[in-house]
Amino acid sequence: SPTPANPVHWPAALAVLTQGIRTLWAEASEAWGNPARRTDLRNNLPVILLYLGIAALLIARGPGFMERLTARLQRVRELRARSVAAAIVSLGQVAVPVAGIMLLVAAILATGMAGPRTSALIGALPDAALAFFAARWLGSWLFAPETEGGAARDTFALTDRPGEGKILVGTIGLIYALEIIRRSFTTDVRPPLSQAAQAVWLAPMVVLVAVFVFRLGLLLRRRIAASSETRDSDRLSTSQPGADTSVAASAGGRSIAAVKRVGLAPSTWSFTV
Repeated sequence: SPTPANPVHWPAALAVLTQGIRTLWAEASEAWGNPARRTDLRNNLPVILLYLGIAALLIARGPGFMERLTARLQRVRELRARSVAAAIVSLGQVAVPVAGIMLLVAAILATGMAGPRTSALIGALPDAALAFFAARWLGSWLFAPETEGGAARDTFALTDRPGEGKILVGTIGLIYALEIIRRSFTTDVRPPLSQAAQAVWLAPMVVLVAVFVFRLGLLLRRRIAASSETRDSDRLSTSQPGADTSVAASAGGRSIAAVKRVGLAPSTWSFTV
């Protein structure tokens, strides 16, 4: 199989990008030159603007709103099964922005300017958004410190750097989302794709994922090592008082025996008095 490190294969990968962009541009130019499609665009303009406005609101404000709502539910002590309710509501951090992306796709398709290959590429956006926002949600749950009564505690935290953990998981999800778009681009926009170009396009994705997964493993390993040191120190601290007590008991027993011997000796007792 061709190796992506060979510079001979790089022009083929670059040709995939340039020819794919030309294909999309040709479809857009052809659609704009069609009077019937421009008429459809003018007729559907109110619906398009409505879709775009709702999509922008859901994508920009939706994840943050659902995250704040989840945190508020976790602080409510009177609510039974608040953890279950918060987990269900937190899924809105994925569903709400993905719904916004779907409205964005609907708005683009409603323009009538998208050709068959452009429509296929745009159709991959919801799957890519699902991959990214699902990874972002997973990172917020895995690396968020547990709360109890509004006070954060990191007893069961996976790492002492939850912010970095969230970024790493979110970045891995972003890379996977880009891979979904790339696969759609190379499959639907510019088929067929040679093995050399496929290897060159795929290699950076694999390397980036490997780097971020390696860094994530270092964070988890660091936390495990810290937990092991804490357990060892706790074990030593609990065993040390017992050792001191046994030593003290042994010394006390010898002192009592010596006092008894002194008491049984009249000459020593009288001398002491």
